[in-house]
Amino acid sequence: MKKFLYIAISSLALALIAAAFIFCLVYKFYPANKAAHNLEKVRTGFSQEIESFLETSRELGNNPEIASALANDDTEAVSRLLAAKINERGTRLIAATNQQGTVLARTRSTNTIGDNFFINNPLGRKLSQSGEDAFAFQGNTTNPRQLILLTGHVVYQEQEKVGALFLGYSTDDTYARYFVQKYLPPASHLVFYTNEYGLSGASVEMPIGKELLNRYIKPELDLLKEDYGTRLVRLPDHRLFIVQNLMLPGAEDSLGGVLIFTPLPYWFLYFTLGFLVPLLFLLAVLWFVRYRTFLKKKKTLHFFEHLSVSLVAVYSLACVLAMLLLYASFFNFKIKPYPLYNSILRFQPEGGVFDRRFAQRISVMLDSGGEAINAIRLSLQYNPDELRVQSIDMDRSICEHFIVSNHNSQTGQIEMECIIPNPGFKGSSAVVSDLFFKAEPNTTFTSLRFLDDSQVLANDGLATNVLRMAVNSTIKFADGQAIADQNKLIVFSPTHPNPERWYSKRTVFLSWAPSILGEIIPDGMSHTGEMALLPPIKKIVNQDGRHKFTIQAKNERGEIISGEYSVNIDKTPPEELFLSASETKIKPGGLVRFTASGKDSLSGLQRVFYLKINDEIFFPIGSEIHIPFPEAGTYNVTLRAYDKAGNYRDVSQKIIVRRYQ
Repeated sequence: MKKFLYIAISSLALALIAAAFIFCLVYKFYPANKAAHNLEKVRTGFSQEIESFLETSRELGNNPEIASALANDDTEAVSRLLAAKINERGTRLIAATNQQGTVLARTRSTNTIGDNFFINNPLGRKLSQSGEDAFAFQGNTTNPRQLILLTGHVVYQEQEKVGALFLGYSTDDTYARYFVQKYLPPASHLVFYTNEYGLSGASVEMPIGKELLNRYIKPELDLLKEDYGTRLVRLPDHRLFIVQNLMLPGAEDSLGGVLIFTPLPYWFLYFTLGFLVPLLFLLAVLWFVRYRTFLKKKKTLHFFEHLSVSLVAVYSLACVLAMLLLYASFFNFKIKPYPLYNSILRFQPEGGVFDRRFAQRISVMLDSGGEAINAIRLSLQYNPDELRVQSIDMDRSICEHFIVSNHNSQTGQIEMECIIPNPGFKGSSAVVSDLFFKAEPNTTFTSLRFLDDSQVLANDGLATNVLRMAVNSTIKFADGQAIADQNKLIVFSPTHPNPERWYSKRTVFLSWAPSILGEIIPDGMSHTGEMALLPPIKKIVNQDGRHKFTIQAKNERGEIISGEYSVNIDKTPPEELFLSASETKIKPGGLVRFTASGKDSLSGLQRVFYLKINDEIFFPIGSEIHIPFPEAGTYNVTLRAYDKAGNYRDVSQKIIVRRYQ
């Protein structure tokens, strides 16, 4: 009997070990192999796409008409020739520059020209220095929230550089679906994102899936970390996916990546763990029991047959538990509420170096932050001595009705009010209005500002102002030849494009005209001493505050030239935040007065505080609010304050509501 008991316990342990082994085999190796296979297909697909873009760029660059138009700064001819060529190849994006890097034509935004690609754009900077074909995944110049696959090609005429061509695709929903259909197996998905803004485009077609991705694909998500491996994800409709993150190469630094969603059929796990393996295990045990010669006694034979069935049952139970553990281990995408009152107004572009010969389109953009918007009030300010408004265009606006539109060219004020009919607008990077400016002859530096009475109203029937922040724009202007002038150094930061705005990023890139390749004078910047530096240069700022960088270089004649650029950095949350309650222990139905106060001595606090109760969403408050608590319980009230660099601090106050005898 002891012998049989020993055999039974040993067999049970063996069954459990076998279940664990099979579970690990299915959990670890199967997903990893499938994900690795799809990852390789994605890499191969990108290589083919890049080569296709470069071939088209070379073909266009070898066209003598295009080369001649670039050499002569003939914007009309360049636009006409590119439009004719692009129609032959679909809807790809093309930007053409002259030899100084000034954009002469775009195929999508045909009226957006004059910005300097060799200074403002990372791939442009790389191409201007190397002179060789290059590619990168980077933010779209006209929409930084959109990741774009871009290739660059230098155009020559009689062995002299006359310009450059940049060609690519925005990684939006359309491109994601096209890529999946062409390179990946059915039911797979791609999700493109930028490190700063989150979701760029996705192949997911069902509305709930796209809504989830909009809410989850944010910079703070673990899935977007560079060192994060394979992860199992479960959607609300119970579909299972193996998700792998692939960081996409940028010209200077990776600005985003792609999440590869490989379907994991749950039936495979169920069939393998719950049926196939137990069946094979049962057959093996029965064969062992019946055909071993040492089992002579019928009683003993029956014992082992019953033991076999029992072991299979135990094994099946272990497999079921393993499957439940596996299912529970999946990262669960579920609907979570947006934080309210999170809308942002901003100018696009926020900054850059532009050729003053060309009129500039500066767009007013809206990010709703998840809130449905039905009305917008814009109050804008510019300097009429520095800029001249040529036109105000609403053709691309999300608004259907403009009830107010006033422009005072003497004071430089623009006022607009518009309405979006029910159900309103919900989304990001939406155009409210396009403003076309022409710089005055002596303008070198100018700003556009949102005034304090700008508003974004929610579609809640209460006309609630849900505007959290308005981002101004600061632009540098120069003549085309002055950008590459050996007597001047125009400095720009692509990472901190607005010298008047506060940023939380400590890594600063500084760029200037790539034609000036002299040495950096050691006392030019605090970190210098390095010689013959090419733009851009990278500087890590360890201290918060206002920083002015002075770049000094020697031009081709050996003369010292210099340029300056200011950067404001605030990485520290507000240093003080207080939440006081008039009472912390009350009866049901009691009213509590909350008082909020805070301080940020560097960038300053944003104009509103935010409050939430337990795990609900944040809502805006002033410095004081009265809140009733109708039911008994313990409530955790959290106050949040943002500074103007986007850092925040939370404080909490516990309120106890209970019935007194």
